[in-house]
Amino acid sequence: MERFYNLVELLLKENRVQVLDVGASGGIGKTFIPIGDRTDVVGFEPNLDEHAKLEKNQSTNKNSWHSLQYLPLALGKIKTNRPFYILKSEDLSSLLRPNINLLSEIDPSADLTRWQIKTTSILDTVPLDEVQNQTGHPINQADFIKLDTQGSELEIMQSGDKYVLNSLVGIEVEVGFLEFYKDQPLFSDVDLFLRDRGFDLYRLERYYGPRFGHSSIQIKWSNALYLKNPKFINKDKYEEGKIRKLIIIALLNGFVETALRILYRHSIFFTKDEKDKLSNLINDIFCFSSNSFKWRLGILKDAFNIIISPSVPNRFKLAKKVLRAYGPKAINWNIEPPGL
Repeated sequence: MERFYNLVELLLKENRVQVLDVGASGGIGKTFIPIGDRTDVVGFEPNLDEHAKLEKNQSTNKNSWHSLQYLPLALGKIKTNRPFYILKSEDLSSLLRPNINLLSEIDPSADLTRWQIKTTSILDTVPLDEVQNQTGHPINQADFIKLDTQGSELEIMQSGDKYVLNSLVGIEVEVGFLEFYKDQPLFSDVDLFLRDRGFDLYRLERYYGPRFGHSSIQIKWSNALYLKNPKFINKDKYEEGKIRKLIIIALLNGFVETALRILYRHSIFFTKDEKDKLSNLINDIFCFSSNSFKWRLGILKDAFNIIISPSVPNRFKLAKKVLRAYGPKAINWNIEPPGL
C-alpha cells in the first residue's frame, strides 16, 4: 500500500477532498475509504431520528475520515416550509408523497405497508448554495456529492447551481425510471441537467426489483456516477487542484483509463517529473493482466476498512475473497493486496 500512499501524496499534495453526503442515513459507502485521512465529509440528514443515530455513531465513524460533520438540514430548491413525509420504512421518507397508485399498478399483490405515511413533520428547506452562509460550514468549494433523498435529488442540485455545483468534479446520485413519488423527476431529467453543466455519465448501477420467474423486468431505479468533463474546468492555479482531485476520484471508482487520459491531456497542471511519476504509479498499481482490476480495487478498499475498523466481520469478509481467489495457499496471505 506504500505505492498507493505515494500516489495520493503526489496527486493531492497538501489538499484534501471534500465530500457532501445528502441523505446521510444511507451511509457514504466505501469509495473514499482508501483516502479517508485526506477526506472531509459533511452529511445532511433532515430526519431527526436518523440524525440522532448518526450523531451517536459519529465517534466511531469519525476514525475513517479527516473530519466528519452531520447537519440536520433539509435541502430544497427554495427557502420555505415544507412537509416531510416519514414513511413506515423510514429509509423511504421524502419531501415528496409516495405514488401509491403507481406502486399498486406495478405489483398489485405487493404489500405496500412500508410505503404508508407514518407521520408528517414541517421542515425549513435550505438551498444548497445558502448552506455556507446560514451555517458557516464551508461547502461552496466541495469536490464530490452523493445524493439519496428519495426523489428530490434534482431540485437539490438545482439549488446549488451557482456555487456548489460549479465546484464539484464528481456526483453520485440516485435516479428513478418510474415515478415512485408524486412529481418525482426521472433519470432523463437529471441526465439532461448534469450534461448541460459539463458532467458525463460514467456508471449506472441498475436495480430492477423482484423477478417473476424467468421474465425480464423493467429497470426501476439506479445509482448514477457522473464525472466533470475536464474541458469545463478552468485552467488556472486554483483549478489545478480540481484536476488532481478528478484524477483520484476517477481512480477510486475504477476508471483508470480516464485518469490517465486526464493526466496526459492536461499536463499543463503537472511538471514532467510529476507526470512521469504519476503515470508509473498508476500503471504499477492499477494496470495488470493477471487479476481482475475490479476485484483488486475491492480488496484494497476492504484492506483499508480493516485498518480503520479491525472487526471480526470485516476480517472474515476479506478472508472469504482471498480464499476464493488463492485457495489453500491464502493461509499465509498478507493483508496487503499482491504487488502493493
